[in-house]
Amino acid sequence: MEGCMFEFDLKACKFLIVKNTGEGAAGHNTEKQILEKLGGFITDTIAEKNSSSLNKYFHEEDSSAVHKALTELQRAGRTVFQGRLHTSDGDYHWYRFYMAVVFDDKRQIKRVLGNVLDINDTQNKFARMQHKAERDPLTGIYNRAVFEKYVNEVLADSSKRQHAFFLLDIDDFKNVNDSRGHAFGDTVLCELTANLERSFRSSDLLGRIGGDEFAVLMCDITSMENALVKAGQICSLYTKGAAKEGLKISCSIGMVFCESDDGADFDDLYQKADSALYKAKGKGKNVFVVFDENML
Repeated sequence: MEGCMFEFDLKACKFLIVKNTGEGAAGHNTEKQILEKLGGFITDTIAEKNSSSLNKYFHEEDSSAVHKALTELQRAGRTVFQGRLHTSDGDYHWYRFYMAVVFDDKRQIKRVLGNVLDINDTQNKFARMQHKAERDPLTGIYNRAVFEKYVNEVLADSSKRQHAFFLLDIDDFKNVNDSRGHAFGDTVLCELTANLERSFRSSDLLGRIGGDEFAVLMCDITSMENALVKAGQICSLYTKGAAKEGLKISCSIGMVFCESDDGADFDDLYQKADSALYKAKGKGKNVFVVFDENML
């Protein structure tokens, strides 16, 4: 097996054996840097049982998987996991870790044996492929299929959290394409996307449903009023942005409020928001309308 094989003594807090068995062991980082991080990780999390230090060594998104692996290591005596290890230059690098332990007669871990394998190139290639499959090629936000999937996951959450679903499109977008060309139309779509990304939180979901139609799930809102204010801001921001180009381009928004675990799914929210969007168009466009049951 390629990688960097090791044996670590928890009492002495040092490596007893280190053997590099292939070029893939270190990647762009030196073996010394890897071992320094690995030794600190084993000392803090296994010897001193300080699980709160995980983010010191691994990317925060990997902390849960690493914590689970440590639990398995204590229970079964062995584990395999992967994660992004923090490097000395402030970046992260993907590794796969194979670990087994030697217990003493009180079933306390006295040694950790294992192998570290550099998988950074493979993981980055996979991430690029995944991003391409999930994202709209023009705007870079989620495509419809992936957006729908993530919305349904949020709605299936058993906790009673309130969300706001926005469905919006550009008013008279066909006229924009006809008068200025599709290349300019693409610029308008990207401008709308940029406004949405600036206006919403990183925890909110953004998707391009198709053409000039976009959707946003504002997750876990504290009040309906905040979402209503946000809808008004979107209309205002987009009008101002277009006005700088001497154009009267605007967007209309249909909104619907929902709660996790209330039985709704993406199709339900889309239908209701679409009804509200239709009403917004009828009111003269460049406005938002909140759905109510009388619209169905």
